[in-house]
Amino acid sequence: GLQTGFGVGTFISSSEASFLIGDSFRRFSRVSTAKAYKDFPETKFIYDGPFDSKTRDVCQRALKEGELTQKEINSLGYVDFGSGGGYNCRHRWSKVF
Repeated sequence: GLQTGFGVGTFISSSEASFLIGDSFRRFSRVSTAKAYKDFPETKFIYDGPFDSKTRDVCQRALKEGELTQKEINSLGYVDFGSGGGYNCRHRWSKVF
């Protein structure tokens, strides 16, 4: 496949580059949301995204949690607001209206 330069002496495929870019944008989105609502501590969020064969156990747990504040989310211990369920997590924290 196609190869892209990534760091000194390291090459990754275009699919690996897409993977890294997608993960970076999802993390940016979660961190931006956290910062946007930091002055509104009572705002509630739900963990939103796919529940399928690729969904990690920690994400499956979080998807079942219901409405939580950022403080409650960050105290869960297995997911947090900024990184979700970890590397390449496909989920986001959506504000409850």
